[in-house]
Amino acid sequence: MTKQERVVTVNPYIAGNPITGTEMFFGRDDVFDFVRRTLEGRHQDNAIVLYGQPRSGKTSTLYQMNRHLGERYLCVLINMHELAADGLDGLLFDLARNISRGLVRKHGIAVGSPDRTDFDRDGRSGLARFMSQVWQAVGERHLLLMIDEMARLHEEVEKGRLDRSIFGYLRHLMADHEQLSFLFSIGTGIERLEREYAQLFSAAVYHPISFLEDAAARDLITKPAQGFYEFSLDAVRRVLLITSGHPYYTQLICHCLFARWQQSGRRTVTVDDVDAVMDYAAELGSANLAAVWAECSPAERAVLAGLAAVIDGPGRGARPAQVEAAWSRLGVVIPSEELAHATKDLVSRDVLSVSRDVPSGDATYQLNVDLLRRWLRRHWQLEWVKDDISTTVDEWYRHEVTRRRRGRMHKTIIAMLGAVAASGLAVLILKLPNMPSSSVSRPCSYMSYCPVVKGSFLEGAFAERIWPGYTDPNGYVAGLNNVPAAVIVKVGNVPAAREYTLTIRYANSIANDGKTEPRSLSILVDGNAQSVAAGPAATLPGEAARFGKAAFPVTPSWSDWELTTARVALKKGIDYIALACLSGDTCHVNVDWIQIR
Repeated sequence: MTKQERVVTVNPYIAGNPITGTEMFFGRDDVFDFVRRTLEGRHQDNAIVLYGQPRSGKTSTLYQMNRHLGERYLCVLINMHELAADGLDGLLFDLARNISRGLVRKHGIAVGSPDRTDFDRDGRSGLARFMSQVWQAVGERHLLLMIDEMARLHEEVEKGRLDRSIFGYLRHLMADHEQLSFLFSIGTGIERLEREYAQLFSAAVYHPISFLEDAAARDLITKPAQGFYEFSLDAVRRVLLITSGHPYYTQLICHCLFARWQQSGRRTVTVDDVDAVMDYAAELGSANLAAVWAECSPAERAVLAGLAAVIDGPGRGARPAQVEAAWSRLGVVIPSEELAHATKDLVSRDVLSVSRDVPSGDATYQLNVDLLRRWLRRHWQLEWVKDDISTTVDEWYRHEVTRRRRGRMHKTIIAMLGAVAASGLAVLILKLPNMPSSSVSRPCSYMSYCPVVKGSFLEGAFAERIWPGYTDPNGYVAGLNNVPAAVIVKVGNVPAAREYTLTIRYANSIANDGKTEPRSLSILVDGNAQSVAAGPAATLPGEAARFGKAAFPVTPSWSDWELTTARVALKKGIDYIALACLSGDTCHVNVDWIQIR
């Protein structure tokens, strides 16, 4: 093949647009099997949510769905960006119009076009009349509405262009039509959205769309190039090392390699060829890499820029201490709880992966897509990031000053908690020192719901916002995993020195130790070690509460919050309550709020 013939050859790799045909679509059998089983199984009346980071192949998978389901299901793809957002009536009219078009184009089923005047009078009644026509046309078959770019709905509600009642109406549609099923695609980060948005999917079943399996990724790399050139085994491994099998970035690199072949005509792609196109591929993918950066919090940006600065090649990782050291050379101290939350959130969104050393348990973090590391090194060096997040850096500085002051005040507490760990005692009677109001957050009043996230954290406890359903906008307390992690809450307006009922809202599901089991925490109340009593009505009387331990029962998931109680003795006025992971506790509990009554 001459160079002129090579140059006019169409590049088969698709870098950007969703895959609508079958030739360039590889893998995702697990997704199709999951959807099929769910529709046919006991969860058939529930919505299905496919979630994954941008460009992970969610829309492409929706385009293929009809080919993998039986004739019983009529798949209609609805892109939320194509629907009007000028009110509920207009939105429902566009929804009906898209259903009508989809049934005709994809399935040859003609349904009368929706009447706009019906929807202008009352969108809900208009859609009900239209759906009656749909059921007559489809007979006994089921309609599967595949709603893409679902996050746009939340965006329009936030802008005030749609009323929040849209969420309740969609829940009504999902529950009241036996022949109607919903399949939503949404970017990761659903835990960041309003609780009301998460409730839309409260009865949904979830499935991730992440990186391609190894065999599918290899097929994506090699098969489109057959007849033109071949890949060396090392070149294939190199592409996989750089992309982790992310479909968009894999196609992007292969697109660049095909363009390189059009110029060179060499019959074999080598590792040197792959390395030669990396910078070009990073620039071609700059818009998508910038989108990943744009959705990151200041702490997440600090983590990503720090990792990019200290990692010197694909497939390599770095420890949090290395990131902290890189930033400390610029006079920046990232609070430990911010660092822990940022890394955990980035892992949950598939931006990072984590491995742990055995037996130390030390974590090493790696960028899943090495193109992001290259892009960050070019566009977001540490000095530039420091300027970009300067307001947050100032807050971190003030936090560090306060932390050091508190550290001196808490030294006695930590030493006592450490003594518990060293002694092996199940419970130790402690005396919390009289701390000034600046040491622990302002008092939470007696009988009020007190978010523990506003308390003071010790030895690994931190604020987190991964799982929905928490009460305070700042999240809940996690990290109560190892001795002597603790959170201290100041309670005010206690009417008298006597025993009270302590209620704790918590979640306890599969933990990072791989176990799903009842857990326990110790409660330290102004000199008395006490433990949580299991069950919404359970209490431990008097002295038993000071020395016993009981479990936090398992909850269905981390987003299912339940209550447990204990009897505690408080002094009049202001008192301190510490929830602590001590020796003998099984810990690993997330805590939302406490209440004294």
